[in-house]
Formats: sequence, C-alpha cells, structure tokens
Amino acid sequence: MKFYSTVGVDILLKFEGAGAPVETTATHGGTGWEQLTFTFTTSDQFTTLVLFVDGPGTTAGTFYMDDIEQVPAGGGGCTDTALELPIDFDCSTITYDFATFNGASYSVVDNPDLSGVNNVASKVGEIVNIGGAFEGGAFTLDTPVDFSTDKAITMKFYSTVGVDILLKFEGAGAPVETTATHGGTGWEQLTFEFTTSDQFGTLVLFVDGPGTTAGTFYMDDIEQVPAGGGGGTGGNLAANGDFETGDDTGWLLFQNGGTSALDNTINNGGTWSGKLATSGPSNPAFKQERIGAGSVNAGDTIQVQFDHIGSVVQPGAVFNVILFGEGAAGASFTNVFNPAPSLTGSWTTFTGTFAIPGGTDVSEGISFLIEAVCGGDAGCSVSANIDNVSVTVL
Repeated sequence: MKFYSTVGVDILLKFEGAGAPVETTATHGGTGWEQLTFTFTTSDQFTTLVLFVDGPGTTAGTFYMDDIEQVPAGGGGCTDTALELPIDFDCSTITYDFATFNGASYSVVDNPDLSGVNNVASKVGEIVNIGGAFEGGAFTLDTPVDFSTDKAITMKFYSTVGVDILLKFEGAGAPVETTATHGGTGWEQLTFEFTTSDQFGTLVLFVDGPGTTAGTFYMDDIEQVPAGGGGGTGGNLAANGDFETGDDTGWLLFQNGGTSALDNTINNGGTWSGKLATSGPSNPAFKQERIGAGSVNAGDTIQVQFDHIGSVVQPGAVFNVILFGEGAAGASFTNVFNPAPSLTGSWTTFTGTFAIPGGTDVSEGISFLIEAVCGGDAGCSVSANIDNVSVTVL
C-alpha cells in the first residue's frame, strides 16, 4: 500500500471473514508518500479489509492511501531477475548493473528527496560526475527495447542544476540518440522521443554529454511509452502542436518586428512546423493562452516539450520559453525556463518542467510563449523552427 502522512504513525491492517480475523501493523515514517508492506501467515480467505490509522493511538490529521495490492511475501511483490524496461530500481531480485565510464560512478540508493514527480520512498539510481566530458553509463538489457510501436522513453531525473541529459541506444544497427533538458528544479520527468523502429539491447545515458558539469544526480522509473504523451497522467493541453492543420489554429502569432509563420519546407514529422526569425531588434513569438482551465491546479507539475532546430548569431540572441499562470486577477506566475533551448543544426527536443506553487490561482488555466529575441546588438540573429509542441500535467 502507498500511504501518505506527514507524521510518523502506525498503520494497522486487519482482515475479517468467516474465520478468525488477522491483523498486523506497519510503521510510517512521516515523510509523505511511502510504500508499506503488511505480511500475514494465514492461509484463509477474507472479504473485509479494515484499516486503522494509529490503531489505539489518538493521532489527528489527514492521510491518503493508494495502490493497495496483494503480493508474495518477502520480496515486495517482485521475483523478476531480467533487467528490462521499465527500470525502477526497487526489485531486490534484479541486479541493476550500470557500467560507468569516463570518471562517473553509480550506486542504487534510497530516494534522497521525496518531492515533485518522485515523492514516494523508493530506490533510485545515483550517478556522480567528477566533471569530465561524456561521463555516463550503460545498462545492458536482457530484453531489447523495441521501437517499432512505442517511440518514447520517459525518466524521472533529479538535478539541482540545469543540465542536458543525452539518451542513446545501441544494438545491431546504427545507434540512435536524443537529448532532453533538465531545468535544475529537483525531480523532473524527462521525455526522449525517437523516430527509429529498430531494437536495441544497450541503453546509454550521459549527464551533460560533451559538457563538464560535476555533481550528484539521480534517475528513476525509466520506461517506454507512446510518443507524444510524455508518459504523464494528462493529455496534451496545447492545440495543433504539430502545426498539421496548415494554419494558425490554436496559436497566437506575434511578429514584433520579425517573422512568426508556419513553414512547410522543414519539419520533424508531418508536413508543417512553426518558424521564428528575427530581423534586427525584434521578438517574434508563438503563444497559446488560457489552456487547461479546470484541469490545471496549484501544486501540479507542468511539462512543456517541443522539437527545435535553428541557429543564433551573438551577441544579444535569446531563444526563450515562458510559462504563465492565469488567474482571476491576471497572470499569477511567470516562469522563464532556464536553461533555455540551445539551437543547433539538427532537431533536438526541449523538455522543461515547472511545479505550480501551492495556493496559486490558475482558475483560468496557463499560457506559454516561445519567442526569438534580438536586442540592439549589431549582427544579432535568431532563426528557429519548432514542431511537436506539447504541454502536459505530470
């Protein structure tokens, strides 16, 4: 059972039926969501499940329970031995070997920060970078990943600094790789989308790829999902995110001295994409306003994701992604994602997440803006195409 409490408390679980009732107690540590296990010795059948929070005690408060299931005793329900997706580091019978290289080290540890998208007490993979280029590690999978149908990988990743995470698959054919950007806000859900239909037996992960960021990072819940959904609990709040209507349905286009337009000469799947181009001092943008009203709430974690390709000429060039809260009195928060997307000559996926603070008024939903900006610096230029835009509640 998953059980939520902010105070340490005993949970008594009792079963009643035709025979003598049985009961046992598990202790909750008061750290939020925790996984509790209740082990019984009976072989009888029971039709009534009774739960007491603090049994004979007098603890007052509000508590939550979820995912009550029956499992074999002793192993938390897991008797698997094969290393395959999904990887959650919680099965005591699986050896989660991650072969590190270029200075990185790895171990399986307890979740050090029960927060954000990973607020349950569990095991996670810890990666320590010493500050060299292309530090990382690889899982050699017992069951290959087959991208013939589901073409995305999601992963919960913890970092306190903004950093790019490069995910690569190797196998019999040509390797494939893509990058997702972590915002440095703790636990975030990252999504990596691929276009291949091949199978791969090795999953390779680099923290900061060619960069030299040092630090301690954590990963959890690596799983394969259909592309476009991000693996989250909600659908895409953004309308016409792939621009395949061939017009500006769902979008507000702001020229602001530059160019904001649809483009059918380049895309990352389909026919259309959105194009931004500066022209001297300018800030053209794509925006969607007041989406998700009634389905977005304070405390939710919002993920903004899209594919991008392009170039910048410095100084003064900026490619921004901004998320706004929309309340009864206007904008209730403004978040500029940092690090911002880095434009290159190949399609790359940007993923940014933001946890809406508790008590924030988002009664009219959220808005987001993708803009190219040049100030007064001579020679400044930004040219970008965007595609497959999604905004989801994780």
